[in-house]
Amino acid sequence: MEAAEASNQILTMLLIAMAAIVFVVGGIGIMNVLLYP
Repeated sequence: MEAAEASNQILTMLLIAMAAIVFVVGGIGIMNVLLYP
C-alpha cells in the first residue's frame, strides 16, 4: 500500500507540473498574440 501511495503522489506531482508548464506556455502564447497582432 505504501508503494502505491508513493507512486500516486509522484503521478499527482507530475500532472501538476505538466499542467503548470502548459499553463505558462499557453499564457505566454496568448500574451504574444494579444500584444503583437
